[in-house]
Amino acid sequence: MAKRKNFLIGSILASVIFSGQALAQTAEGYAASGTECADVFVKTKDGVKFAPRVDAFAPAFIVKGKVLRTPIATCQLRHSAAKGAIREFQFECANSISYSPVTVFFRRGDEGSLIRFSSATETVGSRYGRCNL
Repeated sequence: MAKRKNFLIGSILASVIFSGQALAQTAEGYAASGTECADVFVKTKDGVKFAPRVDAFAPAFIVKGKVLRTPIATCQLRHSAAKGAIREFQFECANSISYSPVTVFFRRGDEGSLIRFSSATETVGSRYGRCNL
């Protein structure tokens, strides 16, 4: 369970920061393909926040500045590096009971989406679309 949670947290964080809006002061939400943005986010004056009853393991995240948030964790970007067309991100993530370093890989997709990979050499990834509420 912890590995799945850390993988999900890392996936979400990397996706958000890679969006090109990493230094923006507006919170932007991203959700995995098949996830309805309106089910996980609500619009605020500062961008978006998680909906009040969002599933703790919803495949979605919010990025603002160098911070990536999932429904259950907050991650700080510590390092990023290009690996060809894919970018590697190293985060430090914490929730109410644990702390974990997380490394994720992704590249920009179409229409502002992010494609998350398990490694720099993987060829099939998971798509996270930018949510425009």
